[in-house]
Amino acid sequence: MRFLSADYRPSDWLAHTKALKDEPEGGARCKVCYNFRLDAVAQKAQALGFDYFGSTLTISPSKNAQWINEGGLHIQHIYNVAYLPSDFKKRGGYARSVEMCKEYNVYRQCYCGCLFAAKAQGVDLKAVNREATAYVAQHQGDDFTGIEFHIQRQAQ
Repeated sequence: MRFLSADYRPSDWLAHTKALKDEPEGGARCKVCYNFRLDAVAQKAQALGFDYFGSTLTISPSKNAQWINEGGLHIQHIYNVAYLPSDFKKRGGYARSVEMCKEYNVYRQCYCGCLFAAKAQGVDLKAVNREATAYVAQHQGDDFTGIEFHIQRQAQ
């Protein structure tokens, strides 16, 4: 399996969330954002003929895995691609994700990507942008082939 990335189009995200800019972190804006992101992944999964799609959003200790999974289970019917429910933060998943990002030199930003939440948290977005731009320039052309994805099936 190989790493796939999407084009960065913040104006699309903004069109879906701007009306909810004053919502608190973890509120209705997050639910809209989750569904926006899940919709994009499901659409790509359908286009590529995948059987399933999922989300790494549940790795974050501050993200509502129940809302994410409910959204995925709803969206699966729109694209006729099965959603794989998850809660990756469980059993040390968040800590393991941090370790793996260090091991494989994967960029991690200091906020979820929500401009409104970042502003409320006092995140210096200009500094984050400089750091991300430098990372991308340094890793131009990387396809992250060193990262192996393994799917383990649980006994039923």
